[in-house]
Amino acid sequence: SWLLSVNKEEAQKILVTAGDRGTRVHEAIRDLIDGIEVGIDKKYPSELTKGRFEPLTNEEWDCIRGFVNFVNDYKPEVYTQERVVWSDEHKYAGTIDFLGTIEVTQKVEKKVGDKVKTEKVANRIEVLIDWKTSSGVWDEYKLQVAAYRMAWFEMTAEENFYPQSTAIVRIGTNHTKGY
Repeated sequence: SWLLSVNKEEAQKILVTAGDRGTRVHEAIRDLIDGIEVGIDKKYPSELTKGRFEPLTNEEWDCIRGFVNFVNDYKPEVYTQERVVWSDEHKYAGTIDFLGTIEVTQKVEKKVGDKVKTEKVANRIEVLIDWKTSSGVWDEYKLQVAAYRMAWFEMTAEENFYPQSTAIVRIGTNHTKGY
């Protein structure tokens, strides 16, 4: 609705800028996962400058900081990333950003004598993640990761990786940790 409230040129500029930011952040995240250093002087192509390589913007660095905080909290281990999947049955395709494991912590109550003691237990789960740099998590994102998971299962019957969960990790937010 908000996008419709601005003129056509402004709407197009907003969409291109957001898409450019998302693409550049995804490329930097891919580099980080691959063990490639992403320093202040690292440059990525920008649609806004007709493909010229430019350093990341402050807003893009906020996204990277959010990603690094996510990594520190969940300790992801990659199985594969940027994997194209498709469904022959339902006629769609897309690219999975991340397949791997993350560490989730759960509180477990144990009875010790007369008392109940709560302790935290860390478990690794297999997960499919889509990185987002948008201003929110929209319903269509949930459909997107569900469709990717279905396509993954349709395509990879022989592979031994079965994500039990999907996640949308919105990075670059105003939340304390940036995700």
